[in-house]
Amino acid sequence: GDSFEKLAESYSDCPSKAKGGDLGTIAEGTMTKRFEDAVFALTPGERSGIVETEFGFHIMERTR
Repeated sequence: GDSFEKLAESYSDCPSKAKGGDLGTIAEGTMTKRFEDAVFALTPGERSGIVETEFGFHIMERTR
C-alpha cells in the first residue's frame, strides 16, 4: 500500500532513491535495451514486474 516513492526511498540502492526513484525523462537509446523495452511497454501509472538487467533488478512505474 505504500507509494512507489516511499518504497524506492526505503529499498532502492540506486542514486535515484533520493528522488523517490524518479529517473526523469528517459529518451530511447539512453538505457539498456531490456530496461527500455520494459518501461516503454508500460502505460502511464502502470508498474512493471521485476525486470533484470546487467545492473540488477528493477521495478518501474511509468509516470508519463
